[in-house]
Amino acid sequence: MLLAFLALAGACGQSSAQGTAERQATGASDAARAAQRTREAYRETINENVLFLMGGQLGAAYSQIAQDIAVVVNDGNNLRVLPSPSISFSRPPTVPAARR
Repeated sequence: MLLAFLALAGACGQSSAQGTAERQATGASDAARAAQRTREAYRETINENVLFLMGGQLGAAYSQIAQDIAVVVNDGNNLRVLPSPSISFSRPPTVPAARR
């Protein structure tokens, strides 16, 4: 009888520990989801007012002008100007001739 009581008490203790572990895991996943939602909201806010300003090849005059504009116009999270180098061609791309 004593052994049956001890076995029953051990099984109850085990299920209680499992319930606690499940609640902790659920709490951790809820916290992870909340952190993910917070991160996504912050990311959306930051990327909301971004302007890419193409400035030509690195080291060129237009690239420096784009950098100067970005320094002057940036307004924290309200407007972010990101100067970006672009590929320039020595000649404009050609359009293939129409087939006859």
